[in-house]
Amino acid sequence: MKKAYYKLILLIFVAAIGTTTVAQNYNFPSRELVESILNDIDYCKNELKEAESNVAEMQGNPESYSLADYMNTKILIKRIKTCINVKRGQLDELRKEYPGWFNSPSAFSDIRIRWGGGPDPKAVNRLLDDMARRISEVLNDFDTIEKPTN
Repeated sequence: MKKAYYKLILLIFVAAIGTTTVAQNYNFPSRELVESILNDIDYCKNELKEAESNVAEMQGNPESYSLADYMNTKILIKRIKTCINVKRGQLDELRKEYPGWFNSPSAFSDIRIRWGGGPDPKAVNRLLDDMARRISEVLNDFDTIEKPTN
């Protein structure tokens, strides 16, 4: 009876090890590519904060901004929208090329990346969704600002 019990335990142990090994057998994208995308997203996030600040300043103090400030903020908003769309497209390409890695909860640690925005590409997608919502709000606020003539 003990012998059968030990065989059963051994069989369960071997099956568990084999299952985890097979389950994590997928290809990774290059670390440099993923780091580049994440760095670009961080840069876009900083630009979004700048755009939010610019628009709030323009709304709060309408006589203090010039036509150049207005146009620079308009260009900044367009650049952020483009950045969000491009990075979302790049993440979608990674999802198509590396589905196992993309859906892994340990995707970034698999390629030894530490990123404050989240542990995996799905978290990055959620961040991009949040950024898209925020830039839409900024654009709505910006549209209420009168374009200066000077």
